[in-house]
Amino acid sequence: METNYSNGKVGFYLLVAAFVFTAAIGGIVVSAEEKPRVHLYKALDPPPMLAKGVKASENPSAAHRRVVTRPKDGSIHMDVGHNSVKADLSSDTPYAYDKDELCYFSKGDMYVRSYDSKVLTTPGYFMYRPAGAVTHRIKVISDAVTVCAFAPARFDDWGHKISAEDIIKIGQEPEYPEAVFLNMHDVEPLVTLGVGHKSGENPIVRQVFSKQKNRFVTMDASHITYKAGFNSGPISNSNDEICWLESGKIEMRNDGVKELMSAGDFLWRPAGAVTESATVLEDSVSICFSAVAQSQSVGYLSNAKK
Repeated sequence: METNYSNGKVGFYLLVAAFVFTAAIGGIVVSAEEKPRVHLYKALDPPPMLAKGVKASENPSAAHRRVVTRPKDGSIHMDVGHNSVKADLSSDTPYAYDKDELCYFSKGDMYVRSYDSKVLTTPGYFMYRPAGAVTHRIKVISDAVTVCAFAPARFDDWGHKISAEDIIKIGQEPEYPEAVFLNMHDVEPLVTLGVGHKSGENPIVRQVFSKQKNRFVTMDASHITYKAGFNSGPISNSNDEICWLESGKIEMRNDGVKELMSAGDFLWRPAGAVTESATVLEDSVSICFSAVAQSQSVGYLSNAKK
């Protein structure tokens, strides 16, 4: 979620990624040269986005980092970024994008207004903003951290912004797209199948936005809670997946190499890439984005129960 602060435009991508453990998908045959691989990234490794004349990159109180990108990683269906902003940043300049956006609010409180809809977000909120949806006002109440995914993936940092002239035209249409907000606590957990689970208590999976429930076709978003000791594998996906570990530690083996995913890290698992095993070392929470949107979380039942 990008935002225009004060007299300039400040990129405010509320990105959000997660970590869904899913059952192995059979029948994927690729050559060694083409074999998709799992990658781990530190959220703060990429430098903040910079662009001459763009106030978003000139404001020291806001840092917007693109972590998994199309140019760097070849992620075509979606990209993901990590954003941190300080309290009292605000904007009353309308803005919108030509990409769909899914965001997770991890830390802080924000006031957001789109047309007559007004929302005070708190940690645990998700936002779906379809392409063309206009945000008219935003104010950061307390220091905030967000994770946001865009689909299809952006080619560059700022090219997805819609012009001020086109934003005016959108508001004049009899029907226009609007942002939708949901708190993860208002979403019923799915019933897990247990496929691929070796030991430990099954995770609590909340699919907040999905193709099945919301008719989204570009991507979906899930909130997953794991208990220490949970073990699963092998893990693969039929769709691309980008996950962000909000808290905890997970040890995994990717392509025969043992790796540690710690709080704040991102995981990029292209379709067909395999994690041989994953063990939750500490109670953990992850946010996962999948593209193109799946009809239900891979490896989980769709009939939700508490």
